[in-house]
Amino acid sequence: MYGGYSFTTFDDLCACVLQYIKPERVLDIGPGEGKYGRMVRSCDMPQPHLTAVEYEPLRRDELLAIGYDEVRTMSALDLMKKPEEEFDFVILGDVIEHFRKSEGQDLLEYLNYRCKYMLIVTPEAMPMSFPNFYEGHNSLWRPESMVWHDLWAHCRNATMHFYLLRGYLGPNSPVQLAHVVEHANAQPFMGMRTSPNQSPLPRTLSLHDTVIRDPYPPGHHVHYRAL
Repeated sequence: MYGGYSFTTFDDLCACVLQYIKPERVLDIGPGEGKYGRMVRSCDMPQPHLTAVEYEPLRRDELLAIGYDEVRTMSALDLMKKPEEEFDFVILGDVIEHFRKSEGQDLLEYLNYRCKYMLIVTPEAMPMSFPNFYEGHNSLWRPESMVWHDLWAHCRNATMHFYLLRGYLGPNSPVQLAHVVEHANAQPFMGMRTSPNQSPLPRTLSLHDTVIRDPYPPGHHVHYRAL
């Protein structure tokens, strides 16, 4: 639907979530041929500032032509050198599996403190090996890999996983994750097979909420955990 080499299993769900949240600043990590940039630019919403982090310098002009406002030729791990930077929405589409698991985990936890939402689309059981380590698939991200987080949503269809994590800046967003899940699950396409990469089974986005809600005495205004 939006082009690129990745499966289109969750393209409709990704677009639905973007249009519902309406982020103002989007970071696309590892955009490749710009599939998610095209998606953002085609969504019916106020258009955000769109930044790409792409290690391959030859893609820069192509990505700018697609509609990215900024293309940074660097490793995604170098984002940690600018800890003051924040985003409304971070996209890791078909990219997290290319990292070592320890690198991917470090990156996700770092971004969790600096964004409102983080979208991850990743496959499993897809062997890919190349001389360049980061072109291959090197880590597996099934739901048990996300239990470190306290508020996230997940959908699996065939070999693909969709994750939406509420970052710790999320409480500043007018849109809460539970509402995103409810809205997405009400869409007709979730019960339809809209891509040849999908199984014919209906898709369901499930909420995983382990937010700590410690009670405290009246009059005490202690911030324990982001809702």
